[in-house]
Amino acid sequence: MLQNIIPKFINYCKHYHFSLKAIQAFKTRLGELDRFLNHQRIHSLCEIQYDHLIDFVTTGNPSVHVKKVRVWTLHQFFHYLEFHKLIKVNIAQQLPYPKIDKHIQQFLTLDELMCPEMDIFCLLSVFSIDYDDRIIILK
Repeated sequence: MLQNIIPKFINYCKHYHFSLKAIQAFKTRLGELDRFLNHQRIHSLCEIQYDHLIDFVTTGNPSVHVKKVRVWTLHQFFHYLEFHKLIKVNIAQQLPYPKIDKHIQQFLTLDELMCPEMDIFCLLSVFSIDYDDRIIILK
């Protein structure tokens, strides 16, 4: 259903200097949306309901990051559709972005830090610290 609209949207994004990474994400997620709408037997833009968008965002039990990109893609795409008068109302405008949990730092007590058995490799295993994480020791 979206085969004719997606290339025009991608050209629009290129014209407004979206990054290559963003354009690739749009292509991927809009391809997924097109398959989803076809599977739902939706054949025109006016048939798309807010509930369809919610179902699309959550289809396949995606990670919170994939959900975020899907919502962002829908926001951009439906803004384009409304701007070019292909739809009357931007139903994607109210889609909420998913909450992404923040990484909470773990701190050692002074007793834990001074323990003779405690070494850097023990710290890494006990706290599941990646080598990319920073270990700061305060005196």
